[in-house]
Amino acid sequence: MTYPSRWYRSLLAGIALIAGLGLFSTSALAQTAGGTASGVDITNQATLNYNIAGAVQPVINSNTTTFKVDNLVRVVVAEVGAAHTVVAPNATRQVTTFTVTNTGNTTQDYILSVGNPVGGTLTLGSTTYTDTFNGNTCGAFVESNSVADGYQVGTDLATSIASLPATTAGLANTRTVYVVCDIPNITSGDAIVSLTAQTADAGTCATACAITAQSTGGDVQGAVDVVFADALGTDDIARDGKHSARDAYRVAAASVTVTKNVTVVCDPLNFNGTGGAGFFPAKNIPGAYVRYDIVIANAGTATASATLATITDTLNTNLSFDPDLRVGSASACATSPTDLVSTTGNSFKLICTGGARACVATPVYFTGSANGDAMEFVTGVVTARFGNDALVTGVKALPAEAGGTGYAAGELKPGESVTIRFNAIIN
Repeated sequence: MTYPSRWYRSLLAGIALIAGLGLFSTSALAQTAGGTASGVDITNQATLNYNIAGAVQPVINSNTTTFKVDNLVRVVVAEVGAAHTVVAPNATRQVTTFTVTNTGNTTQDYILSVGNPVGGTLTLGSTTYTDTFNGNTCGAFVESNSVADGYQVGTDLATSIASLPATTAGLANTRTVYVVCDIPNITSGDAIVSLTAQTADAGTCATACAITAQSTGGDVQGAVDVVFADALGTDDIARDGKHSARDAYRVAAASVTVTKNVTVVCDPLNFNGTGGAGFFPAKNIPGAYVRYDIVIANAGTATASATLATITDTLNTNLSFDPDLRVGSASACATSPTDLVSTTGNSFKLICTGGARACVATPVYFTGSANGDAMEFVTGVVTARFGNDALVTGVKALPAEAGGTGYAAGELKPGESVTIRFNAIIN
């Protein structure tokens, strides 16, 4: 068939395919980092405008297509603080802190599990940790408040995360989770601990968490499929519906020793042994005065201070307590000068070594009266109270001190020692 050329040119010019592929949705879409919420219907329709020989023809609309936005599962677990938790040997309920964030597009529950990786290293900030021990009875607990205020025993009880909104919901999509472990009786080392959050169907963890399953078949129109989009974690693989991160404990331990020494200082025959011909060094005979030094030391290799509480020493029944710290003379014991020459009636001397406490430069003397204070002798028992003791009602042997790096009450830093000196008389 042959068309007149003018008419044919008009037809070619008139059929203008102005296909406006305008997109619209049946509901408002949230414009956030998590993307469009799952289950939202996305509808599209094409519209054709054309003319024939300059005559505008009726608009032709295509059919409408509809699909639902699928569930993009993406969870992120992150360690908080980029630093380890300092712990002491035998410490209980020690805390490392993580966040769990739903960066997907669907409200989800999360199953929490704690791991104790064996061996390996972890770098937080500029510090590298080498796993040498495992924490005991570790568990994961969800912060119960809207603002994290630290792990609270008896308050933060949830062990799974319930109905954590997606980013698209415009609500808080992050929860703080505490991993809590007991520390074994070790004096040094690092423990690496991990937290894994596994995605579960929303609302199921109130009873028994139902693990969210990824859709593996072809796309189903009108249905919400599930697609895992999580990244590789420290203890899981990419796109497994989980994510994990690690933190570390580091044991900082004091290395405390207690050594007791005894020295005879005067006896009733030789006195202090300086009387000249016929006098010998003092001997441990009845009536002799002996000096006890109890030395408490925190080794210089220790990685933490020790906080001293109370030390007690029960005298042997063959000894009597000397209230005056006598040192003996060439001719007497009972009336000899005391350790503090200018003062009598002081039963105890505290000598400090190392550090910057006031007692390093100036030893401190205490009476032995029963007053609940720093040092006393009551019913055959010597007691020294350093500061971390609820029974201290007055003066403490090692009070809190400011200046320099400062001291807490009873604190004995690495490389420091204290000596408690007192006398006894052999019956």
